[in-house]
Amino acid sequence: MYTLYYFPGACSLAVHAVLEELGQAVELIPVNLRKGEHFGEAFRTLNPAARVPVLVHDDFVLTEVPAILNYLAELHPQAGLMPAAVRERADCFRWLNYASSRLHAAFGRVMVPQRFASEEHVAQIRAAGARDVVECYQLLDRALAGKDYITGDRIRLPDFLLYVMLTWDAVLSRPQVEDYPRLAAYRERVGSRPAVQRARAREAQAKAA
Repeated sequence: MYTLYYFPGACSLAVHAVLEELGQAVELIPVNLRKGEHFGEAFRTLNPAARVPVLVHDDFVLTEVPAILNYLAELHPQAGLMPAAVRERADCFRWLNYASSRLHAAFGRVMVPQRFASEEHVAQIRAAGARDVVECYQLLDRALAGKDYITGDRIRLPDFLLYVMLTWDAVLSRPQVEDYPRLAAYRERVGSRPAVQRARAREAQAKAA
């Protein structure tokens, strides 16, 4: 049995969607980031870094999205979310790392610029983050030329994480995802998967409760 500590729509959604893709039962425990619940003592015992997601599997506690996703893929290889071939695996890790270290970091400067600078510099930090997001969009759009998914013709782990981050673009002025045809089609393609839709619906229902 898996337990996932999450915040609706955050990068934890990628883990939730992969669990749905794998057909695994999961207990969802919301962590309200807006109320600062991730800084509470109880949650910090699970993740001292005070971030979601946290995955608990029996007595094993794991944090960091790339690690969690790879763990799930290793336990459920029949789904083919992580390829066996060395170079194809490396390519998956490349895009997982790009999403988590480059695109996520850029969005962080847009959404929570106060975390990186004093109030007088917040506008500059946000603007720099937005420029970085656009650079990522351009790179991803080029990388998707001739492909349905970021590593080829079938869905893999990085697609779930990239998809979630591509849903955050409401925080940007133009350009947005819809201004890049391949990127927009990719977001629609991944987002239309039943597993992703189930995860989003479940989180939306929990948020409304």
